[in-house]
Amino acid sequence: MIEFKIDKAEYKIKTLTIKDYYRIQNLLAMNNTNSKIIIVYELSGCPIEDLLKLEKSYFMSIWDSLVETELRFENNTDFHVSFEFEGNPYSFLEMSTMTIGEFADMEVIKASSDANKNIHTMMAIMYRPSIKVRGKLVAEAYDSESVKDRAELFLNLPMSYVFGALNFFLQVPNYLLKTTLDSLNILKLKGKEKKISNITKELTSELQETGITSLSSLPEKIRPKLMKLLSLAQSLSLTTLPIEKTKNEKKKKLFANTIFKTNLN
Repeated sequence: MIEFKIDKAEYKIKTLTIKDYYRIQNLLAMNNTNSKIIIVYELSGCPIEDLLKLEKSYFMSIWDSLVETELRFENNTDFHVSFEFEGNPYSFLEMSTMTIGEFADMEVIKASSDANKNIHTMMAIMYRPSIKVRGKLVAEAYDSESVKDRAELFLNLPMSYVFGALNFFLQVPNYLLKTTLDSLNILKLKGKEKKISNITKELTSELQETGITSLSSLPEKIRPKLMKLLSLAQSLSLTTLPIEKTKNEKKKKLFANTIFKTNLN
C-alpha cells in the first residue's frame, strides 16, 4: 500500500479495483502531468489543491511507486486458478469441459466496442463460485443468468486478478482446436466425418499461417469455420466410446497443463 503525507494529513492509495480502472483508463491514455495528478486524486482521495502544493520530486516518487505496483499492468500477469473474494471462494472455469456457451459469451463481449468497460463481466464468466468435486475445488457449472449479479460484485475485484486470467484465456482457441483434432482423430471416419476431418486440417494450417492468438483477431473467412468446428467438437465428445474418451481426456489434461505452465513461466 502506498502512503504519503501532506502537512499533517495522511493518505493511502488503495488496491486498484476494476471499478477504479474504469475511472482512470482514459487518463492513463493521456499520460501527462495533469492526468497523473487526477489519477492520484482518484485513488487516494487527496484534494487536487493539496497535491498541487507538493514538490515535483515528491509527487513523482508517489507516481513512480504507483506505476511499479497498482499500475504495473504489462508485467502483472500472475494467473490465479482460484481466489477468495469478500469471504467466498471462486475458481477459474474448467478448460477440459468448457461449453460453447461460455466461449460465445466471451467472444461477444471481446468483440464489442466497449469491451474495456466489460472486464468485470468477462471475469464473471471466467471465475465462478467454487464447489467441491471429489475432494477438489472447481468452478460451478456455467449459468449465464448468474453472470450479471457476479459481474456487479466483481466491480470491486482487484485488477491484479484480471490480466493473468485474460492472457490465459487467449490460449483457448488453440486449446479447443487441439481437443477438436483429438476428437476427430480417435474416430473411425467415414463419409461426411472424413470430409470434416479434411476441413479441420485445412483450418489448422490457416490458423498456423496467420498466427492467431485470440478469436477477436480472426480473419472473417476463418471465424465461421472455427465456430462450427467448436460446436462439432462439443457434439463429438458425447458420442465417443468410453475407452477412447478416457484417452482423450488424458490428452486434454496434458495439453491444458502445458498451457498452464507456459503462462506461469
